[in-house]
Amino acid sequence: LWAASLVLSRWLVEMRARLAGRTVVELGAGCGLVGIALAALGAEQVLLTDLECNLDLLRENARRNSALWQPRFAPQVLELAWGVPLPPGTGPFECIVATDVFYSHEAVAPLARTLSALAGANTEVLLAAGRNRQAADSFFAHAAAEGWAIALVDRKNLDPLFQSPEIDVWRLRRAG
Repeated sequence: LWAASLVLSRWLVEMRARLAGRTVVELGAGCGLVGIALAALGAEQVLLTDLECNLDLLRENARRNSALWQPRFAPQVLELAWGVPLPPGTGPFECIVATDVFYSHEAVAPLARTLSALAGANTEVLLAAGRNRQAADSFFAHAAAEGWAIALVDRKNLDPLFQSPEIDVWRLRRAG
């Protein structure tokens, strides 16, 4: 569990009224904390995605937290490698979330393409990252080239107990 997922999840609690009833996908979900939090906060559809090696953990964590939502709102789990064609019927989503995904220069261009493939015209992307962000500048350049406007969330808007000077949160929306 990375600290950035705690910071983003706690901020999402403050935004729950805006997120309730929305369709959400978590990219590179790992243990699935952010997506599970969104399901608990009332998101209508949550898709937890990661590489095949992490899917059992995602399924188990969703199962263990199933008391937090009605069965029809249970998060779904899907294998998704960034940059590859999406399975038919995947997306668009109203909200895309991810934490600590800027760890590899090779991964950020496929990540930016995947964001665009999963997004509709009004999709909001919420990202958080801690110290392991050596490819963040490269990602933001690729995201801008894909038509995303990028804004750093002011720390004063984050929960004062669930933040760190090492963790940033960004909001991306379609430019224009």
